[in-house]
Amino acid sequence: MIPRQKEQLQGLYRKQKDLNRRLTLAGARLMEQEKRASLSMITAGLAHEINNPVNYLKGNLPFLKHYMEKFLNKSQTNPAAESPNPDADMETIKRELSSILADYDRGMQRISDIIKSLKMLFHKNQDSTSARICRRYWNRQ
Repeated sequence: MIPRQKEQLQGLYRKQKDLNRRLTLAGARLMEQEKRASLSMITAGLAHEINNPVNYLKGNLPFLKHYMEKFLNKSQTNPAAESPNPDADMETIKRELSSILADYDRGMQRISDIIKSLKMLFHKNQDSTSARICRRYWNRQ
């Protein structure tokens, strides 16, 4: 009876060991899935934050081109033949160009601030894998 009980006990021990191994693997997979989900959410948020100023800049580009063409055409032709008040037209063009360029500056500054914030975040988490990857990338630039 004792050898049979010993055999049963060894069998239970093997099952328990196998269950522990499987539980550990399942926990590791779950942890990896959570990391991926978190990374996906962070990536989506970053894409949104960067995409806003980029779209802002892209939206102003046609206006910038339009006013630059007008400006260049006015400076190369006889302004008196095109408009009864060429000085007013040039002032409007200058004002609009100045406004568009200020918008570009704000958009670029926003993108720059986002990148700086990311660098600070990853430098605070010195030992994380993602921080090491980002530092490697930024140090190459």
